[in-house]
Amino acid sequence: MTDTAAMLALAERLCTAIETADVATLKKLYAPNAEIWMNTTNRAMPARDVTAFLPHLAKKVANRRYVDRQVRAFDDGFVQRHRLIGTRNDGATVSVLACIVCTVENGLVTRVEEYCDSAQLKSFLG
Repeated sequence: MTDTAAMLALAERLCTAIETADVATLKKLYAPNAEIWMNTTNRAMPARDVTAFLPHLAKKVANRRYVDRQVRAFDDGFVQRHRLIGTRNDGATVSVLACIVCTVENGLVTRVEEYCDSAQLKSFLG
């Protein structure tokens, strides 16, 4: 049986930590062996490697926020559609539509599958 409230709370904590580049919180939300797969690279990476990139992203794209979020919980995780917006260092307001599917075990994220348009992502990153 799905604990919808717990999954939605986890999704909220995950988004907030990514928005604020809060690496310490992300480390608490990810299982030790968690991985992140991205359709733009078609490969999985350890979550700790992706998490280490966040401070760099925060310097490159300020004011990152998830908007238009739609989250649905299921038995072992959640799926979220959203738009990630921010301001690049050159002053451009940028956004990328994305969908993430998160697998959760014992309250920790074990896998994130991220789907987004590669052209939008390239523009987002500059």
